[in-house]
Amino acid sequence: MESDSARIALEGVAEVRARVADRIVSPWWYHYGFAAAILLAYVSISFRFASYGVPFLTIAAVGLTVALKRTTGIEPRAPRATRAVVAWSLVALALTVVAMALEWGGGVKGAVAVAGVAVAAIAVVAGHRTDRALRRELRDGHDPAGL
Repeated sequence: MESDSARIALEGVAEVRARVADRIVSPWWYHYGFAAAILLAYVSISFRFASYGVPFLTIAAVGLTVALKRTTGIEPRAPRATRAVVAWSLVALALTVVAMALEWGGGVKGAVAVAGVAVAAIAVVAGHRTDRALRRELRDGHDPAGL
């Protein structure tokens, strides 16, 4: 009798976790805010105003993460998505290196700004994939964000 009630209680917990996981979505402004900050930083580098854009990107990244934590109660981390995020980051780094070589070594004006568009798109895609991984972890019974 007690084992049946324990099983039923655990099934209820799993059901609630699944419902909560389905509702967890980063606000629309989070990933697109990161993308805009990245784009601004890359354009500022391309047009030789890095002293403005790079600090803005740093402040925006910290500010967006703090705002996400305050508005939703979660942090944007999902251990299962770490490999994918690292892979996307390496692609973004490679694009950046090639763009800098083209712009500063090859004289191709605006190459870093164009790379910024690609890196901003990568940030949005990787961010949404991290959200999906977080939801999957919660559904599977993991607690990656201390919920």
